[in-house]
Amino acid sequence: MKKLILLSFFSCAGSCFGQAPIPYADFIHTDTAVKWAALYTSYVNLTPVNPQYDIRKFYAAKLKKSAVTSYSDDPKNNAVTSGTTNDREFINHIRAVDFDETRMNWWLRYDNRKNNAESIFLNEKNSCDTCLLKNKLSFFKVKQLLRYQDNKFYINNILLSPVIYTKEKGSFKEQAQCFETVNFAFQDPRERILTIPSDARYIGRACNNLVLIPNAESARLENSILTPENWNLAGILHEDILSGNIQAYNADKSIYPDKKYLVKASDLDAYKNPADTVMVLDSLGEVTEYRAVRRTIDYDSIYSFTLVQDFYFDFTRERLYSKAVALIPRIKVNTSMGIFIGYTDYWGVLFPEEKLKSIRKTK
Repeated sequence: MKKLILLSFFSCAGSCFGQAPIPYADFIHTDTAVKWAALYTSYVNLTPVNPQYDIRKFYAAKLKKSAVTSYSDDPKNNAVTSGTTNDREFINHIRAVDFDETRMNWWLRYDNRKNNAESIFLNEKNSCDTCLLKNKLSFFKVKQLLRYQDNKFYINNILLSPVIYTKEKGSFKEQAQCFETVNFAFQDPRERILTIPSDARYIGRACNNLVLIPNAESARLENSILTPENWNLAGILHEDILSGNIQAYNADKSIYPDKKYLVKASDLDAYKNPADTVMVLDSLGEVTEYRAVRRTIDYDSIYSFTLVQDFYFDFTRERLYSKAVALIPRIKVNTSMGIFIGYTDYWGVLFPEEKLKSIRKTK
C-alpha cells in the first residue's frame, strides 16, 4: 500500500457521520478531588501471556465477519465519535507514522525476570504493512487518562488501536516503520470503574516511559496535562510523601512496591542526594566550620516517569483495563562536567491501595 505520513489525528473510520461526540475528559475540571490528571498516548506491548487472549486476533476475526464499532478521536476537544469499520475499511485506514520517542517509548525489559520479547523483536523480519497478524509481538496505540486523586493513581484506557510494524532483522524500534490503524474499545472514564471486572482476562505486564511536561514545543494534542495550574506530579507526590499520605520505596532494590525497602519521609530528600562538605568562612577568610549541604531537588525538572502496568481485556464488552504496578519518577543524570547522559529511576511510590502483590491473573 502507499505509505502516507500521518498529518492529522482526526479521521472518520467507516460510517460515523451524524453521531454526537462523546467527551472523555470534561469531568476532570469539575472534580475537586483530582489533584493531577493527564491524557497520554503511547505504544504498549500487549502480547498476551496466554495466546488464547490475543486482542489482535480477536479484532481480526471480528472484522472478517462484520462491521466493528470504531471511534474517531478529536484530541483538540477530547471527544470521540462512534461509527463502524469493516475489513476493507480497516485496510484503507492504515497510515504510516514517523518514529516518535514520546510515543514509542515502550520497554521490553523492565525487571530482572527473564523475558524473550527483546530477542523476538530484534530478530523479527516483516515487510507486510497491511498484515495485522504478521508481527510476532502485539503492539497497540493506547490512549489513557491518568489521574491522581484521594492519594491513589488511576488509569482509564480510553482507546486502543492495533499497530503494524515492518522491519529488517537486527533492527531496533528506531529503525522500524510503524503503521497505526483504527480506534477500538472506547471506555468512557466517567464510568468511574475502580476495580477490574471479573470477566476481564489478564493480558500481560507492560512498561512505558511517560514524559509529561506542559507547553513543550513538541507536545502533541494527544498528550496533555489537564490540570495546568497543578501540573507537576513529581512535586505533588513529594509533598504527599512528606505529609504521610503515601509512602516512598527504594526503586533500586525493587522496581515493584515493597515495604521491605521503604524510604522514610525524613530521609526522602537525602535519597540519591549525598551531602557535600563545604567550608564556612568568616569575614577574614578564615574557616569557622564545615557543613554538610545537599543540593535542592528541583521537582519542576522531574517530568519523566517509569510506569509499569498490568493489562486486562474484557472480550465481551471490548474494554481494556489497567492496574498501575509501579510508578517511579526519573531524574536526570549529569557528569561532573554538567553533561547530561540520561535518566535514572528515583524513589518509587507506594499508594495506599497497593497490596504488594499483583491482582489475581485470570487464566
